[in-house]
Amino acid sequence: MLDKKGFTLVELLAVVSIIGVLLAIIIPVSINAYESSKTKTEAIFIERINKLIDDYIALSASDFNLNKSTYNIVRKCNLSTDTECEEVKAYRVSDNITFNNIVEAGLIDENDFINPKNGQKCNLNSAIEIFQDEDKVNYFRYDLACISDANRNGDYVYDNVTFLNAGIE
Repeated sequence: MLDKKGFTLVELLAVVSIIGVLLAIIIPVSINAYESSKTKTEAIFIERINKLIDDYIALSASDFNLNKSTYNIVRKCNLSTDTECEEVKAYRVSDNITFNNIVEAGLIDENDFINPKNGQKCNLNSAIEIFQDEDKVNYFRYDLACISDANRNGDYVYDNVTFLNAGIE
């Protein structure tokens, strides 16, 4: 009689095909989960930058000079319903503000300006446009080249408002 010590070819093929089917299911799911987490991390990165700008504006608001000759019409909406909107005139702050100002104010380290989605270091010389309405509410928008298409409207990232048009008084 023959002593069987090993697997037959059919048994090996069955195991290999089962492993192949499992990999065909697991790999795309893993890649999608990884990309989704990078997108969510980028959204958190954008929220953090927006919070830093808000903090900087709160610390420096008394130092800003309003340019009453240029303004933008800004549509503010209730974030919970997104239906109750009002349009207000927001006057541009004439001061030149960049992300370097936020770093110099000690609110963040320049090494933290790295987009987690693509690993690209953000340009700290990117301008931040700050506007203020007649009720002294501040709004901002900025062009941050290292942020991808998430949360963007054209070339700018906006502070929960829509800039409709520019005007001169």
